[in-house]
Amino acid sequence: LSIGDGRRLSMAVMFIDICGFSSREMETLEEQDLMLRILNLFFTEMIRISEEYGGNVEKNTGDGLLIYFNDGEGTPAESGPKRAVACALTMFAAAKQLINPILTVSCAKEIEFRVSIDYGSVTIAKIGAPKRFNANTAIGATANFASKMLRLAKAGEIVIGESAKL
Repeated sequence: LSIGDGRRLSMAVMFIDICGFSSREMETLEEQDLMLRILNLFFTEMIRISEEYGGNVEKNTGDGLLIYFNDGEGTPAESGPKRAVACALTMFAAAKQLINPILTVSCAKEIEFRVSIDYGSVTIAKIGAPKRFNANTAIGATANFASKMLRLAKAGEIVIGESAKL
């Protein structure tokens, strides 16, 4: 896509958000360095998992990710909502079995996160300025609703919109 262009697709939009992120200790250089290592471990694994399910990571939202799943992709081809839910469940399993045990051994607080998923028509567009800052963004009610639904989820929960039929 070139800047100012977009394409409309039917997709599942998934947000993940680390719970209690702003209450973590991040004042000193040592605490910030530890947080950098924790975030790198967490996001590397979450991005890897989302890509395994055919997800497209649109952006890092600071302490979360926005990922979308186009319909009819993957092997075998599945709906976006089905792949998004399977991806979220795998992410929770990876956090429980891989990431949090590493954090516990390192004397760091475990990561808890929440997920929201909705489905519908979304325009993926490139916005910004050439040769400076530009990025893809999801435009539409589906992305907005998925973002707002996130606040309904507690740690370890997935909130799924009515349109995201499996």
